[in-house]
Amino acid sequence: MKIDDDIWSAVREDEWKWQPRRDVVGIIWHATRSGQPYDAAMEYISTLNWFRSPNNMVRDDAGRPWYGGMANYVIGGGKVCLAVPEEYAPRYSAGVHDFRAISVEVGQASYSVPYEPRDIELCHELAADLSARYGFKLGRIPFVSENNNEWPGEVGHEDTAQGKSYGKSDPGRLFWEAYAEVDMALLDEVVAALGGIEAIRAWNKDGNSLLVGYAVEQADQDELERKVGIAPHDHPATVPDHTHEGGAVKR
Repeated sequence: MKIDDDIWSAVREDEWKWQPRRDVVGIIWHATRSGQPYDAAMEYISTLNWFRSPNNMVRDDAGRPWYGGMANYVIGGGKVCLAVPEEYAPRYSAGVHDFRAISVEVGQASYSVPYEPRDIELCHELAADLSARYGFKLGRIPFVSENNNEWPGEVGHEDTAQGKSYGKSDPGRLFWEAYAEVDMALLDEVVAALGGIEAIRAWNKDGNSLLVGYAVEQADQDELERKVGIAPHDHPATVPDHTHEGGAVKR
């Protein structure tokens, strides 16, 4: 796997950004989502600046520092960056799940912006490389609980217990459509033929059908994204600051 940028030398100076990892049994996909009118290349640049910055933090409602925003890899604009080596887990990415999976941020300005095909290809390439080296199977897991018993495989941040607790919607429907090449139009037709999503919930309350379960999950996700609007992620919008290496300026 070709790595275009390696920012570990800057990230490792802030020891709170990384932690020892256990074994690797999967991948957690994220979206950068600055909420700004950026293309994937600018999302990539601003995310790298955010990760390198010593000011990499957000604050809680009381104004107290709450550090956030880190991943093993960043993909965007046709490039791949190593931020945290695979033997370490990034902090403030997906909580307890980071100990078991490689965390990857993919460039997307907001949930409604399509992912760039070249970035999806890089996601496939990285996933195949990780699967081959660590020996875990690929394929989306519907949900990973706090005890991490559902691995191995791939999840979106939205599919994790930690992500659900924070109302995360990344990487979202557009990622999975592009990444898995799922024919969502056909799935919608199946849902309609079965009487609609509420009818499906009624007779499939025990979750016996994988197809129907996936349809229900997608419907729930779409509703969440409509409520959220432009869904922010863990890091604010940043632009390059060329005055010093690794700096970032908030807009």
